[in-house]
Amino acid sequence: MRKLYLGMAMIMAVMGLISCEKSQNVISNVGDEMNRAELISSGQKSGTLYSMSIQVGHSAAGCPGCVNVEGHTVHVDCQGAGNLCTTSAIVSVQLVSANLYTATTQDSTDLTSEPYFNMPARSLYTGMDDTGLPRWLNIPAQFVLRDSTTRLFTFTGVFFSQQQVYKNQ
Repeated sequence: MRKLYLGMAMIMAVMGLISCEKSQNVISNVGDEMNRAELISSGQKSGTLYSMSIQVGHSAAGCPGCVNVEGHTVHVDCQGAGNLCTTSAIVSVQLVSANLYTATTQDSTDLTSEPYFNMPARSLYTGMDDTGLPRWLNIPAQFVLRDSTTRLFTFTGVFFSQQQVYKNQ
């Protein structure tokens, strides 16, 4: 009887190691671990909520300016192409048509305190879909202004895919 329990324990330990090995491989195979979107809740009246973490921005050295402020092109820290800063936001993703969505921040303090955000093109890994395939939330590059009433940012042209579309650079 003791040998049976010992044998069962060994089998369960091996199975646990195999399942841990598989989940680690999935994470390493998706590439960019710093640009992700984790599902918080779905089916909400206001859309599906994701917690997104993105890397943005580049050094001011050598940047002639990437944002037009009052007629002058200037560099703005932690915005635009690059991976110098890591920032995060809770976004509500809502279907607009076919496979096109909008993603709206849920807190006016997310991403930046500026009245604008220079969003670089980003593919955010969201995990595996119901069929076991990877799923990515893709946000094309865009310059967005805060909504004058809600003070939130809304990204347009957002879409899902089974592979990373943008290089996140």
